[in-house]
Amino acid sequence: MILIRFTFFERIVVFLNDFQYFIFNLYIINRLINFVSLFTLKWFFNSFHSYTLKLQNAVRFTYIYTSILILLQMENILKNAKQDWMFIILSTVSGFLMIGFYFVLANLVKLDEFTAFLVTLILFSLLFDVRHFFPTYTRTFLDKAYFKENKSWLLGSTAAIFLIPLISYLILIQGEAMAYNGQIVLSFARRVTLTLGFYHLIKQNWGFIAIYKKKFNEPEDGSDRWEKLLLLSGSFIPFVYLAKTKIIWFLDETSAFSPNANELNYVLEFWGKISAFMLVLGLFFLVIGFAINARPQYKYVSRNLGYYFVGIFILIKLILANGSDKVLYILLVVLTIIFVVSLILTVLKAIQFGKLNVRKWAMFISALVLYWGVLSLPLDNKMLIIIGITIPHNISINYNIFKKGKNN
Repeated sequence: MILIRFTFFERIVVFLNDFQYFIFNLYIINRLINFVSLFTLKWFFNSFHSYTLKLQNAVRFTYIYTSILILLQMENILKNAKQDWMFIILSTVSGFLMIGFYFVLANLVKLDEFTAFLVTLILFSLLFDVRHFFPTYTRTFLDKAYFKENKSWLLGSTAAIFLIPLISYLILIQGEAMAYNGQIVLSFARRVTLTLGFYHLIKQNWGFIAIYKKKFNEPEDGSDRWEKLLLLSGSFIPFVYLAKTKIIWFLDETSAFSPNANELNYVLEFWGKISAFMLVLGLFFLVIGFAINARPQYKYVSRNLGYYFVGIFILIKLILANGSDKVLYILLVVLTIIFVVSLILTVLKAIQFGKLNVRKWAMFISALVLYWGVLSLPLDNKMLIIIGITIPHNISINYNIFKKGKNN
């Protein structure tokens, strides 16, 4: 391996060169479509208000509506039995249908794989993601009152989202073989981001389940911890299994997860460096979360991120010492045991309660069917998996926009 030292300016150039591949695999096309759609698609504003209103009034309406969107979306979507079952079924089926659409383009229409994926991504963006993307920013940065009240939090968190990864990247790649180091770091960062994103989807699933529990008047006796573990372990079993059986998820990950023999020692040493940095980063966030009198937004987010990064440190150390196959196998066994125990205790609690909360269990099943089904598909392009499992998250937003636009 040829080792080359770079100046600070050259590090930035290397970062930008590597980052173009990273952001492509993390929805850069999707986000461009979203931005174009936000400002050019006239029909989008029509879903909020009539065409006859001025753009200023439409945006003002959007501010008001999106500020309460998150609080109202689940209650609206769970308004009656018909809507409940429509959401539970549609959210699962839609993920498979979107992937099926890709296969139709690739195998029946005979488009090449990239073109078929690009068409699928555009369809997903326009039908599902753009209306999720828009309320996120209209109810924060574009809402003058909210922005004024939470300015420090919004600007601080946004700066942290961009600066912490950038600074971490520049620290980790310094030294020898920077271009090679950069590719490993970006591959690692993508896995970290995808895992956090998957956890975010599971948390939304739990939000719906919690509402079903409340509507069914289930007792609040602490037994929901087993239901949370049931959903969490059941969802992560196929995720971890995919990581164990399919080491490479994207073409640019070979150097990080399956290096050549002559690069192995260097890569193992570099992973040790990454693990140490994860420990430092985790402790940094834990200090913010526990030792500093921070506002709640910083405190709880920092604690969770601290636990997450320390967990990554432990996982990397175990893999370096024992090999990924063995460690992930043990992790799968642990997750399976947790799933079985949680399922047994949850069922026993339901029997003790005496009534079956059908929709709650349907939500459990639909979420697990989607994750197990999509994550088990033999898809070389893992972006299709991301699209398939993300659609339910976007449907909840889309339903409310459609409903509100229809009522106005």
